[in-house]
Amino acid sequence: MKTIDKVLLFTGSGVNFPWNGATSEAITKKLTDNNRFYGLIKECLSKNIERPINFEDIISTIDNLFLFYRGKQHLIDSEIPIIFEVKSDLAEYINRRCSTGNQLDFIEEMFYGAINIIVKQISDYSIIIDEKGESNDLLADFLKRINKNNIIRAYTTNYDRLFIDVCNQSKNHKITFSDGFIIDTNIKSSGSENIDEGERLRGLRLENVLNQRNINCYYNLHGSIYWDWNHEEKQFMLAIKPIDLHLHSVNLRKDSIETGNPNEPFLLSPIITGFKKTQRLSLPPFNAYNNSFFNDCLECDTWLIIGYSFSDSHLNNLMKTAISHRREIPKIIYIDKQDGNNLKNGYNLNANFQDIFNSQVYKIFDKYKHLDDYLFCSNDNKIFLYFDGFETFLKNNIWHSIL
Repeated sequence: MKTIDKVLLFTGSGVNFPWNGATSEAITKKLTDNNRFYGLIKECLSKNIERPINFEDIISTIDNLFLFYRGKQHLIDSEIPIIFEVKSDLAEYINRRCSTGNQLDFIEEMFYGAINIIVKQISDYSIIIDEKGESNDLLADFLKRINKNNIIRAYTTNYDRLFIDVCNQSKNHKITFSDGFIIDTNIKSSGSENIDEGERLRGLRLENVLNQRNINCYYNLHGSIYWDWNHEEKQFMLAIKPIDLHLHSVNLRKDSIETGNPNEPFLLSPIITGFKKTQRLSLPPFNAYNNSFFNDCLECDTWLIIGYSFSDSHLNNLMKTAISHRREIPKIIYIDKQDGNNLKNGYNLNANFQDIFNSQVYKIFDKYKHLDDYLFCSNDNKIFLYFDGFETFLKNNIWHSIL
Protein backbone atom coordinates (compact mmCIF):
# COMPACT_ATOMS: atom_id res chain seq x y z
CA MET A 1 0.00 0.00 0.00
CA LYS A 2 1.33 3.42 -0.95
CA THR A 3 1.92 5.52 2.17
CA ILE A 4 3.47 8.67 0.73
CA ASP A 5 2.82 10.85 -2.30
CA LYS A 6 5.49 11.00 -4.96
CA VAL A 7 5.81 13.44 -7.84
CA LEU A 8 7.54 12.53 -11.08
CA LEU A 9 9.65 15.34 -12.56
CA PHE A 10 10.80 14.45 -16.05
CA THR A 11 12.93 17.02 -17.85
CA GLY A 12 14.38 17.51 -21.32
CA SER A 13 16.60 20.17 -22.83
CA GLY A 14 14.00 22.93 -22.44
CA VAL A 15 14.37 22.94 -18.66
CA ASN A 16 17.86 24.44 -19.07
CA PHE A 17 16.91 27.44 -21.22
CA PRO A 18 16.83 29.86 -18.23
CA TRP A 19 20.47 28.91 -17.63
CA ASN A 20 21.44 29.38 -21.30
CA GLY A 21 21.82 25.65 -21.74
CA ALA A 22 23.44 24.36 -24.90
CA THR A 23 21.00 23.88 -27.77
CA SER A 24 21.11 21.14 -30.40
CA GLU A 25 21.92 23.77 -33.03
CA ALA A 26 24.84 25.15 -31.02
CA ILE A 27 26.32 21.70 -30.36
CA THR A 28 26.00 20.74 -34.02
CA LYS A 29 27.71 23.95 -35.14
CA LYS A 30 30.51 23.43 -32.65
CA LEU A 31 31.09 19.92 -33.99
CA THR A 32 31.14 20.88 -37.66
CA ASP A 33 33.25 24.00 -37.07
CA ASN A 34 35.77 22.06 -35.02
CA ASN A 35 36.54 19.18 -37.38
CA ARG A 36 36.25 18.70 -41.13
CA PHE A 37 35.22 15.06 -40.68
CA TYR A 38 32.07 16.01 -38.76
CA GLY A 39 31.26 18.68 -41.34
CA LEU A 40 31.71 16.17 -44.15
CA ILE A 41 29.26 13.78 -42.49
CA LYS A 42 26.72 16.58 -42.24
CA GLU A 43 27.20 17.47 -45.90
CA CYS A 44 26.71 13.84 -47.00
CA LEU A 45 23.57 13.44 -44.91
CA SER A 46 22.11 16.77 -46.02
CA LYS A 47 22.12 15.62 -49.64
CA ASN A 48 19.59 12.90 -48.85
CA ILE A 49 17.73 14.06 -45.72
CA GLU A 50 15.41 17.05 -45.98
CA ARG A 51 15.21 17.95 -42.30
CA PRO A 52 18.09 19.81 -40.57
CA ILE A 53 20.99 17.54 -39.61
CA ASN A 54 21.95 17.66 -35.93
CA PHE A 55 24.72 16.30 -33.75
CA GLU A 56 22.83 13.07 -33.05
CA ASP A 57 22.81 12.32 -36.79
CA ILE A 58 26.59 12.80 -36.82
CA ILE A 59 27.14 10.51 -33.82
CA SER A 60 24.84 7.88 -35.33
CA THR A 61 26.82 7.95 -38.58
CA ILE A 62 30.08 7.48 -36.67
CA ASP A 63 28.48 4.52 -34.86
CA ASN A 64 27.62 2.97 -38.22
CA LEU A 65 31.08 3.65 -39.64
CA PHE A 66 32.51 1.87 -36.59
CA LEU A 67 30.39 -1.21 -37.38
CA PHE A 68 31.39 -1.08 -41.04
CA TYR A 69 35.16 -0.88 -40.53
CA ARG A 70 35.08 -3.34 -37.63
CA GLY A 71 33.25 -5.76 -39.92
CA LYS A 72 36.03 -5.53 -42.48
CA GLN A 73 38.62 -6.76 -39.98
CA HIS A 74 40.01 -10.27 -40.31
CA LEU A 75 37.98 -12.97 -38.53
CA ILE A 76 35.11 -10.59 -37.76
CA ASP A 77 31.81 -12.16 -38.79
CA SER A 78 29.64 -9.27 -39.95
CA GLU A 79 27.25 -8.81 -42.86
CA ILE A 80 27.49 -5.00 -42.77
CA PRO A 81 30.50 -4.50 -45.09
CA ILE A 82 29.11 -7.19 -47.36
CA ILE A 83 25.85 -5.43 -48.15
CA PHE A 84 26.81 -1.77 -47.52
CA GLU A 85 29.51 0.56 -48.75
CA VAL A 86 30.73 3.91 -47.39
CA LYS A 87 30.00 6.95 -49.56
CA SER A 88 33.02 7.88 -51.65
CA ASP A 89 33.59 11.31 -50.07
CA LEU A 90 33.70 9.83 -46.57
CA ALA A 91 35.73 6.78 -47.59
CA GLU A 92 38.34 8.90 -49.37
CA TYR A 93 38.69 11.23 -46.38
CA ILE A 94 39.07 8.32 -43.94
CA ASN A 95 41.65 6.59 -46.13
CA ARG A 96 43.67 9.79 -46.46
CA ARG A 97 43.74 10.22 -42.69
CA CYS A 98 44.95 6.75 -41.81
CA SER A 99 46.95 3.92 -43.25
CA THR A 100 45.25 0.75 -44.48
CA GLY A 101 43.93 -1.24 -41.56
CA ASN A 102 43.82 1.66 -39.11
CA GLN A 103 40.42 3.03 -40.12
CA LEU A 104 38.82 1.61 -36.98
CA ASP A 105 41.24 3.48 -34.71
CA PHE A 106 40.46 6.68 -36.59
CA ILE A 107 36.70 6.15 -36.25
CA GLU A 108 37.06 5.47 -32.52
CA GLU A 109 39.14 8.64 -32.16
CA MET A 110 36.48 10.64 -34.00
CA PHE A 111 33.73 9.19 -31.80
CA TYR A 112 35.40 10.17 -28.55
CA GLY A 113 36.43 13.52 -30.03
CA ALA A 114 32.78 14.29 -30.79
CA ILE A 115 31.64 13.16 -27.34
CA ASN A 116 34.28 15.40 -25.77
CA ILE A 117 33.04 18.44 -27.72
CA ILE A 118 29.47 17.74 -26.55
CA VAL A 119 30.65 17.36 -22.94
CA LYS A 120 32.53 20.66 -23.18
CA GLN A 121 29.45 22.46 -24.52
CA ILE A 122 27.36 21.15 -21.62
CA SER A 123 30.01 21.87 -18.97
CA ASP A 124 30.46 25.48 -20.18
CA TYR A 125 27.03 26.39 -18.84
CA SER A 126 26.97 23.87 -15.98
CA ILE A 127 29.92 25.53 -14.25
CA ILE A 128 28.17 28.94 -14.20
CA ILE A 129 24.84 27.71 -12.82
CA ASP A 130 25.61 29.31 -9.46
CA GLU A 131 25.81 32.73 -11.17
CA LYS A 132 22.14 32.61 -12.23
CA GLY A 133 20.79 33.93 -8.94
CA GLU A 134 17.19 34.72 -9.89
CA SER A 135 16.66 31.54 -11.90
CA ASN A 136 18.25 29.47 -9.13
CA ASP A 137 15.99 31.00 -6.47
CA LEU A 138 12.88 30.44 -8.57
CA LEU A 139 13.78 26.80 -9.24
CA ALA A 140 14.74 26.14 -5.61
CA ASP A 141 11.44 27.63 -4.43
CA PHE A 142 9.54 25.52 -6.96
CA LEU A 143 11.27 22.31 -5.86
CA LYS A 144 10.84 23.16 -2.17
CA ARG A 145 7.11 23.67 -2.69
CA ILE A 146 6.80 20.23 -4.28
CA ASN A 147 9.01 18.58 -1.67
CA LYS A 148 6.99 20.02 1.22
CA ASN A 149 4.37 17.27 0.94
CA ASN A 150 5.87 14.95 -1.65
CA ILE A 151 8.91 12.94 -2.55
CA ILE A 152 10.53 14.20 -5.76
CA ARG A 153 11.40 11.51 -8.26
CA ALA A 154 13.37 13.47 -10.87
CA TYR A 155 14.68 12.10 -14.16
CA THR A 156 16.36 13.93 -17.01
CA THR A 157 17.55 13.22 -20.53
CA ASN A 158 20.13 15.97 -20.01
CA TYR A 159 23.74 15.35 -19.02
CA ASP A 160 24.05 17.92 -16.21
CA ARG A 161 23.09 17.99 -12.50
CA LEU A 162 20.84 21.06 -12.58
CA PHE A 163 18.52 20.26 -9.65
CA ILE A 164 21.39 19.00 -7.49
CA ASP A 165 23.62 21.99 -8.24
CA VAL A 166 20.88 24.56 -7.64
CA CYS A 167 19.74 23.00 -4.35
CA ASN A 168 23.33 22.60 -3.12
CA GLN A 169 24.03 26.32 -3.50
CA SER A 170 20.63 27.50 -2.21
CA LYS A 171 20.75 29.11 1.25
CA ASN A 172 17.07 28.65 2.03
CA HIS A 173 15.98 25.57 0.09
CA LYS A 174 18.32 22.70 0.76
CA ILE A 175 17.04 19.48 -0.77
CA THR A 176 19.10 16.30 -0.93
CA PHE A 177 18.79 14.19 -4.07
CA SER A 178 20.16 10.69 -4.45
CA ASP A 179 21.94 10.04 -7.75
CA GLY A 180 22.75 6.39 -7.11
CA PHE A 181 26.37 7.07 -6.18
CA ILE A 182 27.84 6.83 -2.69
CA ILE A 183 31.26 7.57 -1.23
CA ASP A 184 33.26 4.36 -1.30
CA THR A 185 36.79 4.25 0.15
CA ASN A 186 37.33 0.79 -1.37
CA ILE A 187 37.34 2.12 -4.93
CA LYS A 188 40.79 3.16 -6.04
CA SER A 189 41.52 5.97 -8.45
CA SER A 190 42.42 4.84 -11.95
CA GLY A 191 44.60 7.88 -12.46
CA SER A 192 42.08 10.16 -14.16
CA GLU A 193 42.81 13.86 -13.95
CA ASN A 194 39.17 14.34 -12.94
CA ILE A 195 39.77 12.53 -9.64
CA ASP A 196 42.22 13.73 -7.00
CA GLU A 197 44.22 10.87 -5.51
CA GLY A 198 43.18 11.96 -2.03
CA GLU A 199 39.51 12.15 -2.84
CA ARG A 200 37.09 9.57 -1.57
CA LEU A 201 35.42 8.29 -4.72
CA ARG A 202 31.71 8.00 -5.29
CA GLY A 203 30.92 4.60 -6.71
CA LEU A 204 27.65 3.47 -8.21
CA ARG A 205 25.29 1.37 -6.08
CA LEU A 206 22.61 -0.09 -8.30
CA GLU A 207 20.79 -1.66 -5.36
CA ASN A 208 20.09 1.86 -4.08
CA VAL A 209 18.58 2.87 -7.41
CA LEU A 210 16.42 -0.25 -7.60
CA ASN A 211 15.35 -0.54 -3.96
CA GLN A 212 15.21 2.96 -2.48
CA ARG A 213 11.87 3.98 -3.90
CA ASN A 214 10.78 6.58 -1.33
CA ILE A 215 13.62 9.10 -1.43
CA ASN A 216 14.25 12.20 -3.50
CA CYS A 217 16.24 11.21 -6.55
CA TYR A 218 17.80 12.81 -9.62
CA TYR A 219 18.79 10.28 -12.26
CA ASN A 220 20.48 11.03 -15.59
CA LEU A 221 18.71 8.62 -17.92
CA HIS A 222 21.22 9.22 -20.73
CA GLY A 223 24.37 9.64 -18.67
CA SER A 224 26.27 12.58 -17.26
CA ILE A 225 29.25 14.83 -17.98
CA TYR A 226 30.39 13.98 -14.43
CA TRP A 227 30.73 10.23 -14.98
CA ASP A 228 34.29 8.96 -15.13
CA TRP A 229 35.15 5.39 -16.12
CA ASN A 230 37.10 3.26 -13.65
CA HIS A 231 38.99 0.57 -15.56
CA GLU A 232 39.79 -1.55 -12.50
CA GLU A 233 36.22 -1.60 -11.19
CA LYS A 234 34.64 -1.69 -14.67
CA GLN A 235 32.08 0.94 -13.70
CA PHE A 236 31.36 4.64 -13.88
CA MET A 237 32.09 6.74 -10.84
CA LEU A 238 31.13 10.32 -10.06
CA ALA A 239 33.89 12.81 -10.85
CA ILE A 240 34.41 16.05 -8.94
CA LYS A 241 34.13 18.13 -12.11
CA PRO A 242 32.96 17.63 -15.71
CA ILE A 243 35.13 15.07 -17.43
CA ASP A 244 37.71 15.81 -20.10
CA LEU A 245 37.52 12.96 -22.57
CA HIS A 246 41.02 13.66 -23.90
CA LEU A 247 42.11 12.32 -20.51
CA HIS A 248 39.08 10.21 -19.71
CA SER A 249 39.21 8.13 -22.88
CA VAL A 250 42.61 6.67 -21.98
CA ASN A 251 40.87 4.43 -19.44
CA LEU A 252 37.59 4.29 -21.28
CA ARG A 253 39.17 2.94 -24.46
CA LYS A 254 40.66 0.02 -22.54
CA ASP A 255 37.09 -1.26 -22.23
CA SER A 256 35.57 0.73 -25.08
CA ILE A 257 33.81 -1.99 -27.09
CA GLU A 258 30.63 -3.29 -25.50
CA THR A 259 28.31 -5.98 -26.83
CA GLY A 260 24.72 -5.16 -27.73
CA ASN A 261 22.80 -6.83 -30.50
CA PRO A 262 24.60 -9.72 -32.23
CA ASN A 263 27.31 -8.34 -34.54
CA GLU A 264 26.48 -4.78 -33.45
CA PRO A 265 28.94 -3.83 -30.70
CA PHE A 266 29.20 -0.18 -29.69
CA LEU A 267 31.65 2.20 -28.07
CA LEU A 268 31.25 2.85 -24.36
CA SER A 269 30.46 6.44 -23.41
CA PRO A 270 29.45 8.34 -20.25
CA ILE A 271 26.69 10.05 -22.24
CA ILE A 272 24.22 8.45 -24.60
CA THR A 273 23.51 10.26 -27.85
CA GLY A 274 22.87 9.32 -31.45
CA PHE A 275 20.32 6.73 -32.55
CA LYS A 276 21.62 3.62 -30.81
CA LYS A 277 20.37 4.63 -27.39
CA THR A 278 18.44 1.44 -26.74
CA GLN A 279 21.57 -0.69 -27.14
CA ARG A 280 23.60 1.45 -24.73
CA LEU A 281 20.69 1.52 -22.29
CA SER A 282 21.18 -2.20 -21.73
CA LEU A 283 24.27 -1.39 -19.61
CA PRO A 284 24.37 -0.26 -15.98
CA PRO A 285 23.55 2.24 -14.66
CA PHE A 286 21.34 3.19 -17.60
CA ASN A 287 19.24 0.03 -17.32
CA ALA A 288 18.62 0.58 -13.60
CA TYR A 289 17.66 4.23 -14.09
CA ASN A 290 15.19 3.35 -16.84
CA ASN A 291 13.70 0.57 -14.72
CA SER A 292 13.22 3.04 -11.88
CA PHE A 293 11.69 5.58 -14.27
CA PHE A 294 9.10 3.05 -15.44
CA ASN A 295 8.17 2.11 -11.86
CA ASP A 296 7.72 5.77 -10.97
CA CYS A 297 5.52 6.27 -14.03
CA LEU A 298 3.32 3.57 -12.52
CA GLU A 299 3.44 4.87 -8.94
CA CYS A 300 3.44 8.68 -9.13
CA ASP A 301 0.03 10.35 -9.28
CA THR A 302 1.46 13.66 -10.54
CA TRP A 303 3.84 14.01 -13.48
CA LEU A 304 5.59 17.23 -14.43
CA ILE A 305 7.10 16.98 -17.90
CA ILE A 306 9.34 19.99 -18.51
CA GLY A 307 11.00 20.93 -21.77
CA TYR A 308 10.88 17.42 -23.20
CA SER A 309 10.32 17.13 -26.96
CA PHE A 310 9.02 13.51 -26.97
CA SER A 311 11.75 12.52 -29.43
CA ASP A 312 13.01 9.46 -27.51
CA SER A 313 10.76 6.55 -28.45
CA HIS A 314 12.10 4.24 -25.70
CA LEU A 315 11.00 6.71 -23.02
CA ASN A 316 7.73 7.47 -24.78
CA ASN A 317 6.98 3.74 -24.83
CA LEU A 318 7.63 3.43 -21.08
CA MET A 319 5.21 6.28 -20.37
CA LYS A 320 2.61 4.89 -22.76
CA THR A 321 2.84 1.43 -21.20
CA ALA A 322 2.50 2.87 -17.70
CA ILE A 323 -0.54 4.93 -18.71
CA SER A 324 -2.23 1.88 -20.23
CA HIS A 325 -1.72 -0.18 -17.05
CA ARG A 326 -2.85 2.40 -14.51
CA ARG A 327 -6.39 2.46 -13.17
CA GLU A 328 -6.60 6.16 -13.97
CA ILE A 329 -4.41 8.68 -15.67
CA PRO A 330 -2.10 10.68 -13.36
CA LYS A 331 -2.26 14.45 -13.17
CA ILE A 332 -0.01 15.66 -16.00
CA ILE A 333 1.58 19.12 -16.13
CA TYR A 334 3.43 19.66 -19.39
CA ILE A 335 5.62 22.76 -19.86
CA ASP A 336 6.63 23.21 -23.48
CA LYS A 337 10.24 24.18 -24.23
CA GLN A 338 9.56 27.10 -26.56
CA ASP A 339 8.88 30.76 -25.93
CA GLY A 340 5.21 31.56 -26.49
CA ASN A 341 6.19 34.47 -28.74
CA ASN A 342 7.65 31.96 -31.20
CA LEU A 343 4.41 30.03 -31.71
CA LYS A 344 4.13 30.70 -35.43
CA ASN A 345 1.43 28.18 -36.19
CA GLY A 346 -0.57 28.47 -33.01
CA TYR A 347 -0.91 25.78 -30.38
CA ASN A 348 -0.63 22.12 -31.24
CA LEU A 349 0.01 18.82 -29.54
CA ASN A 350 3.10 16.82 -30.39
CA ALA A 351 2.18 13.63 -32.28
CA ASN A 352 4.12 11.49 -29.78
CA PHE A 353 2.32 13.24 -26.92
CA GLN A 354 -0.96 12.29 -28.58
CA ASP A 355 0.22 8.70 -28.92
CA ILE A 356 1.18 8.41 -25.22
CA PHE A 357 -2.09 9.90 -23.96
CA ASN A 358 -4.12 8.05 -26.57
CA SER A 359 -7.62 9.20 -25.78
CA GLN A 360 -9.98 11.49 -27.64
CA VAL A 361 -10.27 13.47 -24.41
CA TYR A 362 -6.57 14.34 -24.43
CA LYS A 363 -5.25 14.10 -28.00
CA ILE A 364 -7.50 16.73 -29.63
CA PHE A 365 -6.36 20.20 -28.65
CA ASP A 366 -9.73 21.84 -29.35
CA LYS A 367 -11.15 19.91 -26.40
CA TYR A 368 -8.86 21.70 -23.91
CA LYS A 369 -10.05 24.66 -21.83
CA HIS A 370 -8.15 27.96 -22.07
CA LEU A 371 -7.34 28.98 -18.47
CA ASP A 372 -4.87 31.84 -18.94
CA ASP A 373 -2.16 33.11 -21.27
CA TYR A 374 -0.53 30.01 -22.77
CA LEU A 375 -2.20 27.76 -20.14
CA PHE A 376 -4.77 25.09 -21.00
CA CYS A 377 -6.27 22.04 -19.33
CA SER A 378 -8.36 19.04 -20.28
CA ASN A 379 -12.05 19.06 -19.35
CA ASP A 380 -11.44 16.56 -16.55
CA ASN A 381 -8.56 18.69 -15.16
CA LYS A 382 -6.14 15.80 -15.59
CA ILE A 383 -3.74 17.32 -18.13
CA PHE A 384 -2.39 20.88 -17.98
CA LEU A 385 -0.45 22.38 -20.89
CA TYR A 386 1.75 25.49 -20.73
CA PHE A 387 3.21 26.91 -23.94
CA ASP A 388 5.55 29.69 -22.81
CA GLY A 389 8.62 27.87 -21.54
CA PHE A 390 9.91 26.92 -18.10
CA GLU A 391 11.40 30.33 -17.26
CA THR A 392 8.06 32.13 -17.60
CA PHE A 393 6.33 29.24 -15.83
CA LEU A 394 8.58 29.93 -12.81
CA LYS A 395 8.61 33.74 -12.97
CA ASN A 396 4.83 34.05 -13.25
CA ASN A 397 4.23 31.44 -10.54
CA ILE A 398 1.98 29.43 -12.85
CA TRP A 399 2.59 26.40 -10.71
CA HIS A 400 0.92 27.99 -7.64
CA SER A 401 -2.54 27.41 -9.05
CA ILE A 402 -2.11 23.92 -10.53
CA LEU A 403 0.15 21.98 -8.13
